[in-house]
Amino acid sequence: MKSNTQLRQESLKKVISVIREKGPISKRELQRITGFSWGNISSTITLLCEEGIISCAGKQETGLGRRPEEFDINTENNYIIGVDFNCAYVMATVCDLRGRIVKSFKNDFQKGKLKKQNALDNLYKTVSAAIDFCEGKTLAYIAVAMQGDVDYVNGISVSLSVIDNWENVPVCELLKDKFGVDTVMFHDPDCVLYAERFFGVLGDANIKNAVEIIFTHGMGMGALLEGRIYRGNKGKSCEIKDVVVPSDKDDGYNRLVHIMGSRDMFVSSYFSKTGVSLSVKELTELARSGEATALSVFTEAVKSLAFALVNVYYLFNPDKIVLFGSFKDYSDLIVSCLEELVKEICYNDFEAVIELSALDDNATAVGAALFAADIYIKDLYFE
Repeated sequence: MKSNTQLRQESLKKVISVIREKGPISKRELQRITGFSWGNISSTITLLCEEGIISCAGKQETGLGRRPEEFDINTENNYIIGVDFNCAYVMATVCDLRGRIVKSFKNDFQKGKLKKQNALDNLYKTVSAAIDFCEGKTLAYIAVAMQGDVDYVNGISVSLSVIDNWENVPVCELLKDKFGVDTVMFHDPDCVLYAERFFGVLGDANIKNAVEIIFTHGMGMGALLEGRIYRGNKGKSCEIKDVVVPSDKDDGYNRLVHIMGSRDMFVSSYFSKTGVSLSVKELTELARSGEATALSVFTEAVKSLAFALVNVYYLFNPDKIVLFGSFKDYSDLIVSCLEELVKEICYNDFEAVIELSALDDNATAVGAALFAADIYIKDLYFE
């Protein structure tokens, strides 16, 4: 049987979690959702305000006389620095416990093969700027979303091919030693998926099974299974980037990663067909005008992606498949015919919804911060 102290700690965290998800919210609404007594809610709100976890967010506009106060997660303290470390840049985003961005810092990598020490120096520089911004505030965690092969349990970046000698780098330990702040690590597709769950098109609690395919600086995928993010052993999960799909080329097959891995692949594909070098923007505009070769580049990509999504659908049977990343700039050339082609391949045995994410590039860092906020709230103890 749980003691009164345990029950009290759980009730406090329950109220924090509801405010984090639903806030700003009134005491009366908190009472309705939690089922706690009015006295419990009132004393809990008072304590959490005193501790600086939540704050009064003003009064509701009801138009019916007296307006009740609303409460929200404190945006002035208890920060988490979410870090997006990828082959193009390092972004450090200062977030509150609800994942709302307070300030972001970003430093790009130079193009070409990176040196390990240069990559670390860029990481330290970016995180240092975020820490300086948080001076005088409670800084709960540094949370790193890492590209590549990740051992999130031990906080180790196992490998990242774009950086020389980048093998088994203890990123969490290095950051903790340098800045004295507890640090955790997550695989970047999981972070995007969690941000989508919290702020995006997967926010509907009725969606229990979904996948999100990420096209940013390469390709990744995260899966939501029975309402929980599936993370696999040491963060290795749901990678479909090397799935083999039918191709119209003479070699018989192409890997999906070679078609959809980056914007450069569209450009290089067009160049191999015509000998003409175009930017992605120019290529997109040419395809929209109906130019056959440019249009074929996107058509091939759609076909490859469609076969991959069929594999994903039969493997996970999701309610929704979300596409995140570079699709935004040419989604009309991809998404509009994708679902139709998938259904054709499946002989209409396809019931998932394919949807384009509306989240920005900072979703990866925000998702990492949200994961760390879960840990922070879980470990809170009130005297």
